[in-house]
Amino acid sequence: MQAIRIYTHSIRQVSRNLGPALRITLAPMLLQDVAISVAEHFTQPAGTVKDLAQSPLPIAILAALLAVTIFCSSWMAVAWHRFVLMAELPGGILPPVHAERMVAYIGRSLLLGLSLVAVEFSGAVMLMLFSGMLGAVSRALALLVLVPGGIALLVVLFTIFYRLSVMLPAAALGADASLKTAWEATEGASVTLFTLAALVVGTAIVLVLPQAIFYRAGLMVFAIVWQVVSGWAVMLLMLSVLTTVYGYYVQKRTLV
Repeated sequence: MQAIRIYTHSIRQVSRNLGPALRITLAPMLLQDVAISVAEHFTQPAGTVKDLAQSPLPIAILAALLAVTIFCSSWMAVAWHRFVLMAELPGGILPPVHAERMVAYIGRSLLLGLSLVAVEFSGAVMLMLFSGMLGAVSRALALLVLVPGGIALLVVLFTIFYRLSVMLPAAALGADASLKTAWEATEGASVTLFTLAALVVGTAIVLVLPQAIFYRAGLMVFAIVWQVVSGWAVMLLMLSVLTTVYGYYVQKRTLV
């Protein structure tokens, strides 16, 4: 199955390049962790709830944290896409900063996100209206439509995301990254890309599950360590899948 081939190719893409992967992600992830620690320190309630709500400091700190997170995420993503697709190796401990490509990446991410929100909102409204009409006749009949309808909407959203996801690596490379180009490049791949999305989500759940087990067992150190490691692995898997999808469907690369 094509989805499994893309999935395994993406995993090998990471496992065979652990050194460059660490060089690309280590500094941005450390910067994110520092920003989170600073934000947590400054947003601790120092007075009454009313005083905290009236103070602009927490909002400013959270806005700064969001900006740092977006910067670091796009920094890692652009560097990884360019490393895999252009063999652009990091020159040192810091990945290269391509400011123009990062801005384009953020812009395309927002466009992709807005497209998904529009589809989700439209689908949810139609589903609620239809189930509401059926609910006037029978509550059981409404639920019979609402539950599978909600699942179907998720299937559509995941499929659209992966079909349009080639916009992101394209933005990192400076190639055409329009919605139309992305949709045309992945024509006929809806079933494959949805299956791929299911594999990625399933892997993420499996990787994150031990963290909850450690927390419930009171093993906080193990839980924190696992959170960092599993978060890193899931992030790289997602980036690698996007890279592989672009390489296969747009650049017509072979899967190994």
